[in-house]
Amino acid sequence: MEKDSRRARVCSAVKQLLAVLTVFIPVPGVQAAPAQFSSVVFWYADKPPLAKLAQFDWAVVEPGHLSAADVKALRVRGGLPFAYLSVGEFHGGQPELDAAALSGAVSSMRNNAWNSQVMNLASPAWREHLFSRAAALRAQGYAGLFLDTLDSFQLLPEAEREAQRLALVSLLRELHQRQPQLKLFFNRGFEVLRDLQGVAAAVAVESIHAGWDAANQRFRPVPEADRQWLETQLQPLRAQDIPLVAIDYLPAERHEEARLLVKRLRAEGFVPYIAPPDLGSMGVGSIEVTHEAGQ
Repeated sequence: MEKDSRRARVCSAVKQLLAVLTVFIPVPGVQAAPAQFSSVVFWYADKPPLAKLAQFDWAVVEPGHLSAADVKALRVRGGLPFAYLSVGEFHGGQPELDAAALSGAVSSMRNNAWNSQVMNLASPAWREHLFSRAAALRAQGYAGLFLDTLDSFQLLPEAEREAQRLALVSLLRELHQRQPQLKLFFNRGFEVLRDLQGVAAAVAVESIHAGWDAANQRFRPVPEADRQWLETQLQPLRAQDIPLVAIDYLPAERHEEARLLVKRLRAEGFVPYIAPPDLGSMGVGSIEVTHEAGQ
């Protein structure tokens, strides 16, 4: 009986050791879900209030408004700075295109509403322009890029779209390979995300509940049909544990409504941010920054 009892104790100890090893030894092919950040802020105006922005986990800014010292200050204070980068459009007219040596990289479509040119995503000149810009932003200290205008190729004639979509896939994949240190924060990009697993650090979606009608310059509630369509696009991203950011738009004076909307969006699984549509003043997110936070 003593021998059997000793054997039972040994077996029990071995089982406990195996249980511990199962927890701590990684299983091939199984990855933990990515760490979730909890707050994000967008600021596109000049004179960014660095102390306030740094209270958020991620801060998306227009890089032309920050010096390298500003970027460093954000990081020192605990925020991760992301630089805005337009992938599908070049902002400016023909003189600016000529100055950037990009006249031969344009598509047939101009976006006059935003004074921008839809670019040819297969153009070597445009691709190198973006790669060089990304490298320069990393050298300035940015932690990531906020990639905008990813769906602008949809403005082109239908016959051109698939080739441009494939060019966008290869461009973003190469950008990720060239700059693996940079987090790539997509603004939508539903048309290409299925081909880019592991590339997007997060995906932003505008106007889940409260939107902005740019054509008529008015705030508007988002129709249920639009929201349902968005949810069908988001379901595959949720399944991949890709963090989702919701950017909704309300005027600054509707502050209490913004607070309630933040709670609703968080309950729906988003990292929320509510602000006026120019993203040039402090909005409300998972945290709310007071005026006493300083500059």
